[in-house]
Amino acid sequence: MTLERFAKLIAARGAALARWPHADQVGARRLLARSPEALSLLTKAAALDAALDSLPPPDINEALLARLRGGIEARIDAAAEMSGGLVPELAARRLAQTRGSGRSRSGRPAAFAGLFLMMIAIGFAAGLAGLDPWPAPQRVTTVSGLLALTDPIVSFSFQ
Repeated sequence: MTLERFAKLIAARGAALARWPHADQVGARRLLARSPEALSLLTKAAALDAALDSLPPPDINEALLARLRGGIEARIDAAAEMSGGLVPELAARRLAQTRGSGRSRSGRPAAFAGLFLMMIAIGFAAGLAGLDPWPAPQRVTTVSGLLALTDPIVSFSFQ
C-alpha cells in the first residue's frame, strides 16, 4: 500500500482500521510498521475521530420535519391520484417506515431511494398528463416561418 492510498482511506473511512476492507487493513498494518508518516496520519485521524465522536447529536427541528413530511405526503398523494395509485405505493411504504425515528434507518441510501421513487412518480404523472419534455421539432417550409421561429417580433411575408 502506498502512503497516498493510505491517506485516501483514512479520509474516507477514518482511523479505525476495523472499518476498512480486509485487504486494505493488511496493507495498512504493513505500511504502519515501516512508515512514520503513515503513523502520523493515523494519529491525527484518530484525534479527529475522537473529537467528532464527542459531539452531541444534531438537534432536529420537529416542526420543520413534520412540515417536510407533510409536503412529501401531499406530493405522493397527488401522484397517486394521477397514476391510479400504481407508482407511489412504494414511496408511501418507505415514508411510513421512517416516520417516528426522525431519520432513516439506513441513512443516505434510503434518502436517495426515496428521491428516486418521487422522481419516477413525478415522471409517470407528467406522462399521464401529456407533458412532453422533448416536443417534436417544428418543420419550417418558408423563410417567413424561419424568421417567426427565430425572432417573434419580426414578421415578413414572402411569396
